[in-house]
Amino acid sequence: MPPSQPSRSLTPRERRLLRLSNLLFILTGVVAALYAALFFIPGLVPAPLRPSALGPTASATPIPPQTATSLAPNARTPTPTATATPTSEARTATPTRPRSSTPIEAIPTSTGTRTRTPTITPTPTVTQTGTPTNTPTPSRYPYTVQPGYPIYSAYPGGCNWMGFAGEVFDLEGKPVIDLIVHIGGADHLVLSGASQEFGIKGWVDKVADRPASSRGFYSVQLQDAVGNPLSDAISLETFNDCRRNLITLNFVQNH
Repeated sequence: MPPSQPSRSLTPRERRLLRLSNLLFILTGVVAALYAALFFIPGLVPAPLRPSALGPTASATPIPPQTATSLAPNARTPTPTATATPTSEARTATPTRPRSSTPIEAIPTSTGTRTRTPTITPTPTVTQTGTPTNTPTPSRYPYTVQPGYPIYSAYPGGCNWMGFAGEVFDLEGKPVIDLIVHIGGADHLVLSGASQEFGIKGWVDKVADRPASSRGFYSVQLQDAVGNPLSDAISLETFNDCRRNLITLNFVQNH
């Protein structure tokens, strides 16, 4: 037997090549095992990653050709344009009777004019009849001027006098005393029923020594003891006339 030769040690490069070859062999076996598992046991792979899931997506790609077929009707659109000429003739024929008849039917539908007539009828004549004609009669004050007054007459004492006089009556026509009569312009205050110069319980006030003409200067108003108005301030006109130097003004209670 020939003598055994001593074993040679591998170089670093050979070692690396040997390791790479072993790793490649192992990876090849792993890949083969994975393919076998995918083929024989498909449940090992998740549903989104299974090869069968790729089928519908591939089948979904043929959809664009179907959309291309949908373009075919667009090719048909020129055909209606060619038929547009007969449709124009049909349009000329159709407006002759049916369309002309419809506006004629629309004219009688203007029954809205009849609806306008009821709007005129509801004019509330009742409100006119209900206008309270009696409301203006009551005054905001309890006393008003007695109808027929003022009265102008000659003062019995002569022409060297000008003033006002009168009486105040309640709802029953009885004389009312102790109410204040304010004569504006002269700014005089007298009490109703305080004077009996004319034989009655009235009021008399002298404002001047002789008659004089004025308009809106003098006024007469009835007041209570505190000075609250019981009547409107009645503006009176005076005259430079001895036959009209006494102005009589009576007040009556109205409510």
